[in-house]
Amino acid sequence: MIQRHRERHTPKGAYVKGRGVGLSLPLQEIAFTWSQGEPVCALGPHVGDDGRMWRFWSTQIAARHFAAAAVRTGGGRATLKIFPVSGRRRLRAGG
Repeated sequence: MIQRHRERHTPKGAYVKGRGVGLSLPLQEIAFTWSQGEPVCALGPHVGDDGRMWRFWSTQIAARHFAAAAVRTGGGRATLKIFPVSGRRRLRAGG
């Protein structure tokens, strides 16, 4: 149950950070579903954005830890590469 909660809220946190406006966004209007293993964002009318313009990645990096990235691509495709750095995983997004 806790794991599922983290899976659902980690991409939301990445989106909020990506927007750069903090908790001023109506969090109840930001929702995620999964399509073919990738997070898909649905935004309510008061968010002032289009979830289709973003790409999201979410992964479990340890037994109790998840990581997510959000990149505004304007609707284009993007890839995410995960590679080890000093024994840790590091996320890098690119087009």
